[in-house]
Formats: sequence, C-alpha cells, structure tokens
Amino acid sequence: MIQEKDLYRIKGLLSNNLCNNLKSPFNKTASLRKVRISSEQFQVLGFLRKGKPMSQKRLCELTRRDKPSVTRLLDKLEAKSLVKREADVTDKRIKNISITELGIREFEKVSRITDDLIQSAMEDIDSNQLVIFNSVLNNILNNLAVKAN
Repeated sequence: MIQEKDLYRIKGLLSNNLCNNLKSPFNKTASLRKVRISSEQFQVLGFLRKGKPMSQKRLCELTRRDKPSVTRLLDKLEAKSLVKREADVTDKRIKNISITELGIREFEKVSRITDDLIQSAMEDIDSNQLVIFNSVLNNILNNLAVKAN
C-alpha cells in the first residue's frame, strides 16, 4: 500500500510538477539560442515531423488541445513558414497540415535543446534506476489509457 506522503508526491509529479520544472529551463535555453517557437509549437512540429500531412482535427487529438488553441498554434507556425496548410484533395473543407523544410530545421534545433535538458536531468542517476523509472512510467501510462477507454 502506498503511504499518504508518497501518494501526494506522485500526484504532484504527475500533475504538472515535472512539466513545469522542465519548461522553465527549456524556455531560458531556447531564448538564449534564439529559438523561434514555444514548447507547444515544438510539440505540434514533432507530430508533423513523424510522417504525412495530417488534419487539424488529428492534431487536436494528438496534442489534447481544443480546436481554437490548435488553430492559434498553427497560425503562428504558418506565419513563421514552419508549416503549410493545403486543401485535402478529396474534401476541400479539410486542411492538411505539413511541416516545411524550415520547420524541420527549427524542430531539430529545438530537439538538441530538449536532448541536452533531459541528459542534464538524468545526470547522476544510475542506469538501472532509469530502466525501472521508464518501466513504472509506462505502466502508469498504460493504466491511465485503459481507464480512459
């Protein structure tokens, strides 16, 4: 059985504590390196980087954001020429979003920042502990996915 103080700590970790603690050094480093995108925009580029163009609806599902939020993110990315919107060939009402070459370069630049940040976060942690952490985190995510369905 999990003790109350441990449960409280786990809840804090899972409910943004980790994300917020990563966001601050990310934003600081990104600013120093003249990065043109936010962490939210980076996430969108990451999904687009994985393959074929996708609809805004699919991006909403993947990012777990509402349509107006994704629209604003895409507007900003498009203004920076990092993504492009094109009408779907079968349904002109649907706009397919794809990443541009400039978007790929910006994504890779930011990826190096996140890789460095994760490396420094994992500094002085035994590799066996990281394997266990990864396994436990995957189990938690799988449990949550089952509960969501």
